Amino acid sequence: MGLIIHFEPWLHREIDWNWLQQLPEAWYVADIGQLLPGRSGRALPLRLLLEHLVPAHIEITGLILQSERDGFSKRISYAPVRDHAWLVFELHEAPLPESLGGPFRLLVKGTVPCGRAELDHCVNVKHLSRIDLQTSPDTFRAGP
Repeated sequence: MGLIIHFEPWLHREIDWNWLQQLPEAWYVADIGQLLPGRSGRALPLRLLLEHLVPAHIEITGLILQSERDGFSKRISYAPVRDHAWLVFELHEAPLPESLGGPFRLLVKGTVPCGRAELDHCVNVKHLSRIDLQTSPDTFRAGP
């Protein structure tokens, strides 16, 4: 099962554990517990993944995070999570197990209890299956 990154009409990419292994080693943190105590697993900053996939002229303004398994969806602004969101995808050199929210789990540093602010615990999505990107209307006028 992969993670779909979707932006209409230019991008519909399904990534998996093997695909993530091909990205530069310097992009990863070996153990997310270094940044988020009590958590574990190899992680990649979501910002770097999106910069790798999305053309530079496209300004991402929002994300719709979805877990098909849990029937969960959360719409958030991109700015508050841009530098704090991590995609956890591996534990002990294997895909992150479902028992820990895998195969993909989004963890965001600095969240508060759900419903109290936009950057709440609900952005920490277990079993993440799809990210829909939202953009600025100016994206379409600017072009590449």
